[in-house]
Amino acid sequence: MTVAIRIPVLTAPELHYLEACIGCAACAASCPYFYVSEEYSPVDKAEAARRILRTKYTFAGRILGPLVGAKRPSEKDLDRLLDIAYRCTGCGSCYETCTVGIYSGGLVFRLREMLTSVNRAPALLQKLSEMETSGGYYEALKEKWQKLVEETGRLGVKVGAKTEVLLMVTGADLLVGFETVVNALKVLKHLGVDVAIPERPLGIRPPAGYLIGDTSSVKKILEDIVGYIEKISPKTVILLDGSYVYKYLRFEASAILGKKPGFEVKHIVELLYDYAKAGVLKLGKVEEKVTWHDPCYLSRWGGVKKEPRALLASAAEFVEAPKKYGEVACTGGGGGVAMLHGKQFELYNSIARVDPSQQGEFLKKLSADFEKAISRRINELKATGAKTVITACWDCIYSINTGAQLSGVELRAVHIVDFIAKALGIS
Repeated sequence: MTVAIRIPVLTAPELHYLEACIGCAACAASCPYFYVSEEYSPVDKAEAARRILRTKYTFAGRILGPLVGAKRPSEKDLDRLLDIAYRCTGCGSCYETCTVGIYSGGLVFRLREMLTSVNRAPALLQKLSEMETSGGYYEALKEKWQKLVEETGRLGVKVGAKTEVLLMVTGADLLVGFETVVNALKVLKHLGVDVAIPERPLGIRPPAGYLIGDTSSVKKILEDIVGYIEKISPKTVILLDGSYVYKYLRFEASAILGKKPGFEVKHIVELLYDYAKAGVLKLGKVEEKVTWHDPCYLSRWGGVKKEPRALLASAAEFVEAPKKYGEVACTGGGGGVAMLHGKQFELYNSIARVDPSQQGEFLKKLSADFEKAISRRINELKATGAKTVITACWDCIYSINTGAQLSGVELRAVHIVDFIAKALGIS
């Protein structure tokens, strides 16, 4: 018996992704989870979504069903589909390597949306999305937020005031990068930037609904954040998280909200590069050999590639990994995967409070696959001879440090803000 899964409305590009795939599998080698198992090839994962979508979007699928690869799932199919849907990070490497311009990952995230419609999503991510939409995380983060406000008082940083530059602080920034937030404020004050923070954390990791395909939550959170920021009316909003938070706030918000926000969005590495180029940011030398890891959303989707490299080369012995830019292997932790593993799960669950045993087998298998997926990038980074990996995404930092520990490799990943603060002697 089939389940009453809700099939989403596809965009024009997604209709192209639906039936234009020629099955060449040129994208396979680009996917971090293909190295875990060939069954996680982008083509095969996208095909799992296509089987369902064809029942609505193709004439043959509506008439002939399974004969033409169109089939709605039964209850017994859902666990398998859940595994497939969360072996994709949304990194976009499959899109970049596809010979006919298909983003298989986009269809996999549509599969997440369909699964959420029948209450099949990772319990932690589901709860985070619900909490973000309701604002129910404020109380859980109150102690950390108060600690940050105390730090801003010592630094002379404004809270919730009209300003030129707003450093957007999220729940994730507080949970996994508190010291980085403080260092970012120190660096900006050192540069003489008129900076403020919001009156409250803006979301948990907005829009958390993206991770499970909750489109209504995504829109509501973006409306809330954009509306709040426009009241403060900064010229520029600075982000620390180079994950999907950057992609959504900078590129997706306009289309979803039907208007262009009244402020510019940048990752902090872009702002620091601008100040360095203008001769305002002058870094001291750090006696370290360092390499840079390109976060997928910041680099592949956002085009931020030369900026961090220029900053690092001016302050340390900088070496490139064997692969860079679009060739960079995703760590396997994006799209919420790393958030479901180990210490990150514990940090996010400290506010969500779901029972880990609720999806014990799913989480156990996902964690094992994630630990295998990260090994490929660890080997590439190890080849540089650098002991310090600089990056700008919480998932990348966690994934690299976890992978290095599991592999016994002497590597340490840090946020670029922490490195810059060190180079300025203010950390």
